[in-house]
Amino acid sequence: MNFIYTAVKFYSVFLIVALGVLILQNRLSLSLFINLELSHFATDLTFAIAATALMVGLSLYANKNFLWAQVLNIEFKKLFVPLKDWHIFLIAFCSGITEETVFRGIIQPLIGIFPTSFLFGLLHFIPNKIFIPWTLYTMFGGFLFGCLFEMTGNLFPSIISHILINFIMIYLLNHSENSHIK
Repeated sequence: MNFIYTAVKFYSVFLIVALGVLILQNRLSLSLFINLELSHFATDLTFAIAATALMVGLSLYANKNFLWAQVLNIEFKKLFVPLKDWHIFLIAFCSGITEETVFRGIIQPLIGIFPTSFLFGLLHFIPNKIFIPWTLYTMFGGFLFGCLFEMTGNLFPSIISHILINFIMIYLLNHSENSHIK
């Protein structure tokens, strides 16, 4: 459980630094994070849900059909099981907001979508060949989040999708038949 609080502290400090960078760039505004016009909000939310469905669907399909994905699932269970649902939400919420603010809000406008997606994947790299597919998956996820940001001009759909993907996938790890929750 200590890693939950450590992660929340890390993401909180990282988010404060990111907001400071956005202030220094003179780019911190509500419109960077969300477009409150109803038609845009509905479209952004639809994009977020579609991206979530794609990423979760790919994960579930891979886990059902490929040995490498099943091995990854076992390894991630060692890291993320058991967790209470509110811990899962806390991790998903903090990581989604912070990572999207940093990668799509700060880095992508500076270096572009492809280098940012590559960097996003590399920063999720775990030095073990078992996790190479995970790194590639996060690169693709970073590209998808980057596309959401480019299409909408705000971080809302990528933040929502990132939070939902993290929550759903960790929730499923904790609530699968063989997760051994106490």
